[in-house]
Amino acid sequence: MIRTAAEFGRLVRQHRQAAGLTQDELAARCGVTRRTIIDLEAGKAGTHLGNALAAAYEVGLRFATLPRESILT
Repeated sequence: MIRTAAEFGRLVRQHRQAAGLTQDELAARCGVTRRTIIDLEAGKAGTHLGNALAAAYEVGLRFATLPRESILT
């Protein structure tokens, strides 16, 4: 389970690298600047959720809906 922005950023970076994408290429696919991708991968909490989700989608990360009970425990 991802609990921090830093954990999410590491996961995006790992998947980006596995997909053979540079930060510039991922930024272009997401319609953001390279700085946004750098900040996201560094775990900066100020990254907009929409940008983070776009980057996750572009590198192949998919999210499953969890039952409410599992979120609260």
